[in-house]
Amino acid sequence: MIIGVPSEVKSGENRVALTPQAVEALKENGHRVIVEKDAGIASGYSNEEYKEAGAEIESSHEKLFESNLIVKVKEVLPKEYGLLKEGTIIMAYLHFTEGLLGSKRGFAEALIKAKVTAFSYDTVQAGGLTPLLAPMSEIAGHNGVIMGAYHLQTHLGGEGVMIGRMAGCKPAEVVIIGGGSVGTGAAKAAVGLQANVTILDVNVKRLNELNDMFGNKVTTLVSDRKNVEESVKKADLVINGVFFNPLRTRKRIVTKEIVSHMKPGSVIVDIGCDPDGPIETCQETHHDHPTFTCDGVVHYCVPNVPGAVPRTASQALSNAILPYVRDVANKGWVKAVKENPALKTGLNIANGHFVHKEGAACQKMDCHDLEEILKKA
Repeated sequence: MIIGVPSEVKSGENRVALTPQAVEALKENGHRVIVEKDAGIASGYSNEEYKEAGAEIESSHEKLFESNLIVKVKEVLPKEYGLLKEGTIIMAYLHFTEGLLGSKRGFAEALIKAKVTAFSYDTVQAGGLTPLLAPMSEIAGHNGVIMGAYHLQTHLGGEGVMIGRMAGCKPAEVVIIGGGSVGTGAAKAAVGLQANVTILDVNVKRLNELNDMFGNKVTTLVSDRKNVEESVKKADLVINGVFFNPLRTRKRIVTKEIVSHMKPGSVIVDIGCDPDGPIETCQETHHDHPTFTCDGVVHYCVPNVPGAVPRTASQALSNAILPYVRDVANKGWVKAVKENPALKTGLNIANGHFVHKEGAACQKMDCHDLEEILKKA
C-alpha cells in the first residue's frame, strides 16, 4: 500500500503523524511510504532521516493526496477538500464528537462527497479507554501547567506567584477540573512542581483512582457547584480538562461570576477551548497571541497545546497510532475493521457514508449501518 504523510497546514500545528522509526516499521511490512518535504522539520526530523528510514520525499502537497492511505495529525482543511479522491483512506484526529452541535458538518460532507474512508483517532476505544487520544490529552494537561506557571509572571499580567515551594512562602494553589487524561497530565506536572493541587471530578470512582495514584499529594473533590466555586476562587492556576459532548446538556462549570471573584493576576488554562464549554469566559486564542485578560484573570485558551511541543507529541502520537496504521495498511480497511474491534470504533466514514453513530448525531447527519457496508465492500 502507498502511505502518504503530508505536512500539516493547520495554523500552529507542528506535529508530524509518523516518525522515521514508524516509517521504517511500515517499510519492513512491504509498504511504500511517501513523506512531504520538511513535514517533520518542526518535530526535529530531517528529510534525510526519513530517507534513511526508507521513505520517499515529495515536495508537492497535492501528490501526497494520491496515496492509498493518508496518515495525518489534524483534520483535512477546506483548502484541501479538492485534493480528496474516491477510495482514499484517511487517518487523523477528526473530532466529530466535540464542539458545538453541527459545527463540523461541512467537513463531514466534504469527506462523504469525496467517498473516502476516514478513521478518527479520538474515537478509537479499547477496554473503555481512548488509547490514541490519551497521550495527547496528557501532554496537553502537563504543558498546560507549564504555560500557566509561565503566565503567572508579573510582566505577563500574572500575580507573580511561582508554582513551587520556597521556605517560609505559601505554595501555589492549582485547581484541576476533570480527572481524565488531561487532568492526570496536569496533576503530574503540578505535583512535580510541589504545588497544592486540587482535582475536581463528578466520578467518585475516578477520584479514588487519583487518590491511589498521587497519595496524599493531591486533594480530590466531587465537582459540584460549591466545591468548584470555593476551589476556583482561591486558585492561582485553574486547568480545565473537561470537554463537552455536543449531544449532552451544556452547563457552565466556571461561570463569569466565579471568574470575577478570582484573584487578580490568577490564570485559567482552558485545554478544551470551547466557547460554549465549561469556562464561560473562554475565547479561543493561538500560539502567537495565547492569552487575554478578563476581570483581571489571565486566560490561556490555545486549542492545540501539544503542537507547542511537537518533538515529544509526534513521538507519542506515532507510537500510539502505528499498530492501527499497520493493521489498515497490511489488511486493507475492511478486513482490519472486521478483525480489530478497537479499530472499528475509530471508523467514522466508510466509502462516503457516516457510520459512527455518535459522530453523525453530533453533526446532525444520517448514520448508515456499518455491517451492511462491510457486506458490500
